[in-house]
Amino acid sequence: MLSLVGIGGAGCRIVEQFYRKDLVGSIIKKISSGGETVRGVAIDTSDTITKLSNIPASNMVLIGQSRAKGHGTGGSVRMGRKIMTEELELAMGAVRKANIDKPEMIFLITGIGGGTGTGGGPVLAERIKITYNVPLLGIIVLPAKSEGALYTKNTFENFDEFIEPLDGVMLLDNNVLANRGEDFVTCYRILGEAIFKFLGMVNPGDLLRLVEGDISTIGFMRMKAEHIAVKDILDSVIRNNLYFDLEGRKFDKINLIIYGNLSEVYGQSFAKNWVKDKYGVEVDYIFMEEKGSKYLNIGLVITGLKDVKKGFEIKEDKKAVSDLDDLLGDIKPLF
Repeated sequence: MLSLVGIGGAGCRIVEQFYRKDLVGSIIKKISSGGETVRGVAIDTSDTITKLSNIPASNMVLIGQSRAKGHGTGGSVRMGRKIMTEELELAMGAVRKANIDKPEMIFLITGIGGGTGTGGGPVLAERIKITYNVPLLGIIVLPAKSEGALYTKNTFENFDEFIEPLDGVMLLDNNVLANRGEDFVTCYRILGEAIFKFLGMVNPGDLLRLVEGDISTIGFMRMKAEHIAVKDILDSVIRNNLYFDLEGRKFDKINLIIYGNLSEVYGQSFAKNWVKDKYGVEVDYIFMEEKGSKYLNIGLVITGLKDVKKGFEIKEDKKAVSDLDDLLGDIKPLF
């Protein structure tokens, strides 16, 4: 069973993707066996959660009503942490209802930068690990710079603590889509569909082996099964379907997963050399044959990301002075 826990506005919207009627049937067919299903829980401090029409009502929890009044935390990490700590059992009640049977692993899905996810995420993660004792993987969306200095500051200051309870982390970056001119609603829709399709094709055991104990990013692409070089597949998915900017960033390895008609794929050795020359790392392959398939389902996992907080530093301008300081500076002492 695939178990998802979405926290905050970003996480809840992404979990909603898994309950859309036109999508849920196909993912269950892909990843389920023996009648198992996808189980998704949405937890937020904003009453916008009630507008998520596809998630079962029993799987949605509005926490912090006495403090946040249904308006969210206003980006306050401290408030998000306090609310989750005070109402942890309320949140865990929904998680338990959705996971009557012990899941194989659990995915914690959230954005970092806002108050609910950034503050409440680690609190809930610790309790989930104690309760279920299964791998807990994080799928985390980094905020776009246009979301404001507070989100940037929260990310920089809380990232290390945020990922501490997780057994592995997969990052996606809203900046990639925002820089293409997408609005935030569209950003989360695109990211949600990418996560949905990726998890729908990858073997959970393979994914855990690749990302456990690491910071990674993921991508998905589906294309027609026609005579195509692995190098071209890699280049296309990195340029068009990877929501994380690799420019100038160091990482350990590229892992390419292809399911489909493998007779249409060639040039594995050439691709290895191309990746080595371009990125200075190795590439590993996971191939699964589906004879007669007209399509290739392609997953990408880039592991060992370095300097993830780079770009989220808040640089203070020491030369800048406030209007009050400027005014006081002009006042001459009387004596």
